[in-house]
Amino acid sequence: MKPDALILSVLEMLKERGLKLFYASLVLLVIADIFVEKTHGAFTGHTWLGFYAFYGFVSCVLIIVISKALGKLFLFKKEDFYD
Repeated sequence: MKPDALILSVLEMLKERGLKLFYASLVLLVIADIFVEKTHGAFTGHTWLGFYAFYGFVSCVLIIVISKALGKLFLFKKEDFYD
């Protein structure tokens, strides 16, 4: 089998199964969070189930929203800017 064909077959497999594997890994991480002792935290949120998953998701969304807003404010130019 040629290396290109192997790479393409792996990519096809990931395309079909990758999203399912990704979601399964997220569920397993939240389930694993149940078994971690969380008695000492800087604040009460550290002891909640799935806190770090939620915190990471919200942080990622905020980074995207803020960067898009900054891009529109400072990077985009009017259509006739160079005329």
